[in-house]
Amino acid sequence: MKQQNKLWLLVILLLGLAACSPDSSGSESVPAETEEPSATEAPTETAVPDDEAEMAVTEEPADPAADILWDTEWTLVGFGPNAEPLPAMFAGNLFLKIADGAVKGNSGCNTFSGDLTLTATGFSIGTLWSTVMACLDEGRMDFEHAYFRALG
Repeated sequence: MKQQNKLWLLVILLLGLAACSPDSSGSESVPAETEEPSATEAPTETAVPDDEAEMAVTEEPADPAADILWDTEWTLVGFGPNAEPLPAMFAGNLFLKIADGAVKGNSGCNTFSGDLTLTATGFSIGTLWSTVMACLDEGRMDFEHAYFRALG
């Protein structure tokens, strides 16, 4: 049952992201917290136990249909069971970017990053690391916690 709930949350999140268009406003994204590998470095593989039906992502997929996810910044415009529009305080602030086998973004208050794993039916996000700023606007921290639960 818990797996089914996670699947529904993933579907809802993807529907919200699908309703988004890539951010073309020219706004700056949050700088990466780690150094990017040089173009001359060969991609590395992450070992995954054979008993898991998952594949660790270390480079972009070969499937052209999946290319739209990679190296694109998605702005969240709806959230929840019915993809309800976000409150005005979040307008344009929540984004998610998938690249280089990882996910990073902004949750409306804090920036975050984490590992991304492709599965036979979609993808999953591993442990998220986040800045720990206290957001004083009423409801902002509650929303952020719900957003992180939906991602992970």
